[in-house]
Parts: sequence; structure tokens; C-alpha cells
Amino acid sequence: MRFQRLFSCALLAMWCCGLNAHVAGVTDTQISITHEGGVLVYTVPIDSLNELLPSSGDDDDQAMEQRIRSAFKIHNGQAPCFIETEVSRKQENIGSRQFEYGFKCPLPLTELVVEYNLFFDLESTHENFARVDFQNSTQNFTFANDYRQHVIPIEAMMLESLAARDTVLKSSQTPLGSSSHYFRVGIQHILTGVDHLVFLVALLLLPCSMSRLFALITTFTVAHSITLALSVFDIIAVPPLIVESAIALSITFVAIENYLVLQRAQGAKVSIAKWRRRLLTTFGFGLVHGFGFSYILGEIGLGEQVMASLLFFNLGVETGQLLAVCLLFPIVMRMFARFNTYHWAQISSLAVAALGVYWLYQRSSEFSSL
Repeated sequence: MRFQRLFSCALLAMWCCGLNAHVAGVTDTQISITHEGGVLVYTVPIDSLNELLPSSGDDDDQAMEQRIRSAFKIHNGQAPCFIETEVSRKQENIGSRQFEYGFKCPLPLTELVVEYNLFFDLESTHENFARVDFQNSTQNFTFANDYRQHVIPIEAMMLESLAARDTVLKSSQTPLGSSSHYFRVGIQHILTGVDHLVFLVALLLLPCSMSRLFALITTFTVAHSITLALSVFDIIAVPPLIVESAIALSITFVAIENYLVLQRAQGAKVSIAKWRRRLLTTFGFGLVHGFGFSYILGEIGLGEQVMASLLFFNLGVETGQLLAVCLLFPIVMRMFARFNTYHWAQISSLAVAALGVYWLYQRSSEFSSL
């Protein structure tokens, strides 16, 4: 019974964490340096801004802009740089807001010191992916709770650009080198994206061999890779709430299908007759989940290296899925081998279906309130 309790505890933990299925916990900053200063563009999800300033007074926009502006401090060495222009714009299609600041620094530019302080008091694991462009050189770094300040060596970047030497600064200019941190974002999104994990669990609750499970995961991968790319490149746009509701529906559908198939089996071996249909089901719902993956990339911004960022994020998602399956598959198979009936799997499927129905109701309610 130990394995059954362990699996039940895992389902309960997923239920408790379900409301935060798509919280990215990251923002994006693009800094372009010119001769006398530069331009800083900060992209942040609107949902995160609402957490930052939850009130609804008339001066919210002004207070928000002040809060964002004060989150950045820029110096040229010891001398402070000053913001001369600022523009705020919404990006409705990805549920984000952008803040653009033009700043000017005392000359000559030697080293730029950029400090970022926002969201760390609300979420200690918050990260801000930053890119700095100067002439032909690019640097990439990440602001974190214990790394809130970064020094950009302008003189070194200038010399590197002129000499065109193959150094670390130069290598970071390549699209692959500048986007590799999206691999970690993809892994984190799967391992903390409870609804995607629950969908994988639902697939596991119908007994199958490792080869057939691999076929299901591959089908799911191909499908969500298609819609992930289509959404990121704005070829197809679907409102997030519709996608979130459809993801909840996919979880409910697969779990109920599990229950019905196991009910008909009545302790005998599960028939493989429905195998092709399950492949088609997984492919269809994989298309839906791909749109869900794309919103994370849209919220944190991709910069100019869209293809490389998309590649690394997708690889991270697949790595996260494989890690989850490799962890859960032996547990589920041990339970199938240990118990003579599928009663535990039916109960687990009903629990997953109930979770899917809850998410579907919650997200449909949000959609109807718009």
C-alpha cells in the first residue's frame, strides 16, 4: 500500500498547487547601448503587475510606471545615468506590458552598472533575463535575488568589437549562446506546470509498455511543437483563457477514458484496440498544450533570437517531460504489477478527472466574466 499512498499524495500535491500552473516567475530586459547612453526595454506579464500593485485606484497607471522606473538604476562607473524618455505600451496578444526607457550617461562610457530590484520581495525565485547590445557585441545575463547588479564593460566590448577576437564576449553574440537559458525555463515550466504534469499522469494511468508510452510522448511532442511555433510567430492566435480551458478539458477527457476502459477490463488485461484512438487523442490535445507553452515565451520576451530561444525552450520542455515520465513510470508500473485489480487506477483517474473539471469550471468562469 506504500506505493498507492505515495501516488495519492502526489495527486493531492498537484491539486493544491494547481492554481499556479502557468506562473512564469521571469521577466525580460533588452538594453541597447548607444554612444551617449541607450534604450532599456522591460517586458513583464500583466498578471505579475497586478500582484505588484493590486489596488484599483485612479492613479494606478502612474504609480505602476513610477514603481517600474525606480526598479532600475543605471550608472556609468560611479556617475548616475538619467532617464530622458519613457514609453509604456500593452501587448495584448501575449498578456504583457512593455516599458521603454531612453537614458543618457556622462561621457566617456567606460562601464555600465545596471541594478534591478523588482518582484524579489514577492517571489524570491524571480528572474529577469537581460541582454545587452553594443556595436557588434552582445552579453546575456540573469538578474536574480542574489544577483541584482551587473557590470557591463563597455571599453572591453568596444575593443572586442574592433579586434573581432574569438573570446567569451564574442561567442555570446551567437544566437545559440545568447538563448541557452531558455532551456532551463522549459524544464522549469514542465516540472512546475502542474496541469501538464497531470496530463502526463493521466496517460500513465492506462497500463502500457514503455515503447507505447514513448510513442504517446513523441506524438504529444510533435503536436505541441507545431502549435508552439505557430503561436510564437503569430501565425495562429488563440485567446489564453480558451487554451487554458481546453487544457483542463484534455485532462478530464483522458482521465474519464481511462476509467471507462479499466471498468470494462474488470481485472483482465487492458485491450489495445483503442490504441490508435489514444494516439490521435494525444496528438489533438498536444496541439492545444502547445499554445499553452507559447504563452510563457510570449510573456518573458524572446528578443531578436526567436528561433534559438524557441529551440532551447522546446528542448527544455521535452527534457522536463522525460524526467517526469522516468520518475513516474516505474512507480505506476510497480503498482500495476502489485495489485490484482485496476481499482486503484480507476480511483486515481477519477481524482484526475475531478481536478480537470475543477480547472475547467474555474477557467470557464474567468472567460465568462470578461
